Amino acid sequence: MMNRFAITDWCQMRIRQMLENCGVETEPCFPLPRFIDATAGTGKDTLFLCDLLGEGGGEILAMDIQEMALEKTKARMIKNGYEERLEQRPAASDDNNGGKNPGEDAAGDSAGENVWALLQDESGRKRVRLVLCGHEHMDEYFPEGSTDLIMFNLGYLPGGDHSLATKPDTTLPALEKALALLKEGGLLSLMIYSGGDSGFEEKERVLAWLRELDPKRYMVLAEAFYNRPNNPPLPVFVRKLG
Repeated sequence: MMNRFAITDWCQMRIRQMLENCGVETEPCFPLPRFIDATAGTGKDTLFLCDLLGEGGGEILAMDIQEMALEKTKARMIKNGYEERLEQRPAASDDNNGGKNPGEDAAGDSAGENVWALLQDESGRKRVRLVLCGHEHMDEYFPEGSTDLIMFNLGYLPGGDHSLATKPDTTLPALEKALALLKEGGLLSLMIYSGGDSGFEEKERVLAWLRELDPKRYMVLAEAFYNRPNNPPLPVFVRKLG
């Protein structure tokens, strides 16, 4: 049986290599780095993004539609030295925060309709917002052209309800918004899972979308676990060229 987490570790290694090649800053700089975990899950990618930030810090947005996933992510962050600054609260009314873009607020602000928790490291320079909503709403939190790295881990929460897996009807709009949010030279990573009872339609539609991206604006690299049986996950990386 394939080890899902070993594969995730390998993909994180590839992301580190690609960020270095793309020249994305993870050391103190202005503006500070912004990363998005579009599918928080158990928080492994969220913690990885925190580790990518340099000593100067930065801001991370971690999103999921399941409260269970955010609970797991928060627990992982706290176990690794992060502390909570914002207690869980109900979502605000659907007024889009008065028309204000939450991503334009100062770091540490609790703006955003569905902010579930806010965490930071000991220095207070690495800030993590956990948001209880679908990734198709990521543009409500960061402005266009502001983000260095966005990660998607498609499929369902490990050990969770398979009916709550990611769906192409929301994944594809989220991917369009992710490209708009990326800076030039920024990186989008996708881990596409399919097998058993889910994921096949989403995989085909995402791959079709990737094939249509303008090669003058985006470099798309799809890798394969070539000798693995039973529909191994497919890692895809997209660099925004301009």
